[in-house]
This record gives sequence, C-alpha cells and structure tokens, in this order.
Amino acid sequence: MQNVAKFEVRGNVGSINIRKKVAYISLAVADNRQNDDGKWEEATRWIEVAAFSQRARSWAEKLTKGDLVQIEGDIRPNEFERNGETEYRTTLAIERHAVLTKAPRKDD
Repeated sequence: MQNVAKFEVRGNVGSINIRKKVAYISLAVADNRQNDDGKWEEATRWIEVAAFSQRARSWAEKLTKGDLVQIEGDIRPNEFERNGETEYRTTLAIERHAVLTKAPRKDD
C-alpha cells in the first residue's frame, strides 16, 4: 500500500502573488465552531496554496479576489537554512483546480 499526503480545500480567493516560478494563492475558508457559551460562530481561516506548474500558474493569473475555487494537491514538507537556522515549512502544492463561482465584477 502506498502512503499519500494530499489536501482538498474549497474557499474564496483573498490574494494572488505571482512570482517568476510560483504563484501563491491565499484562500479564505469559513470555519464554524462553538464558543465557550455553546453558541456557533463563523470564523475565517486563511490557507495559502502554491502553483508550481505552468498550467496552474496560468490558471492563477486569471483568478480574481472573491472567486470561489476548489483545489486539490500534494502536501510537501521542506526545510531550508535562513540566518544559520534550519526552518521547516509545509507547502500545499496545487495539482487539480477549478473555479466554482466567479466573484461579481464591480461594473456589474
């Protein structure tokens, strides 16, 4: 049996940061939970995903803030040196993606 480390997220685009070899997309995800008084509250959780392939980067360039998207991909642990210290990060790398609903345009 093969082990897997995958993710799936559905949320609204908050920001898009296009760089030379990667595009970072920040997604707002609604997180409903009970508070200490037992009442349900909605909180926003922010999740950043990364588009490394040319196809995914091209797709990211067409997104606009507020678009509802669904993204699936690999969870990639990595480490690097910064200022003599080893830092550890987890990258959510896009493999499959879809726009579920486009955000309303300001001129609509």
